[in-house]
Amino acid sequence: MPEVLAEVLADKRYLDQKIDELKVAIARKPNDSLVQELLALIELRQARRLSITAANSKSVIRLGETEVTINVAIEIRNTIKEKMDILTSMINNEDSGLDVITLQQQRDKYQREYALITVGITNNDLKVTLG
Repeated sequence: MPEVLAEVLADKRYLDQKIDELKVAIARKPNDSLVQELLALIELRQARRLSITAANSKSVIRLGETEVTINVAIEIRNTIKEKMDILTSMINNEDSGLDVITLQQQRDKYQREYALITVGITNNDLKVTLG
């Protein structure tokens, strides 16, 4: 039965959560069954990641005048998010001496770009089917 990419992404995020939980449980009190379950979930997550990467390399969206694969759009979005995080850190740094309003205006510009790219990626994720 074909799955929508958004479902596969949600499943992968749930696997991420379960893997993190098992790592904590193993750190507290390791045992063979926890380790075996962790390894099995890591394999399952790998399969999900490969499916996601394959689908994202085939799908294209338009960013301004340029068409890019979803993989490229995700990388651009991640870079924009990193810039926003840096600006937020500078805004919150009492010792920076920088103009907070100017920093917020710069971050606002990135926020608009981030939102537009996220909408494009999300729309794609809801349309693409796997399998």
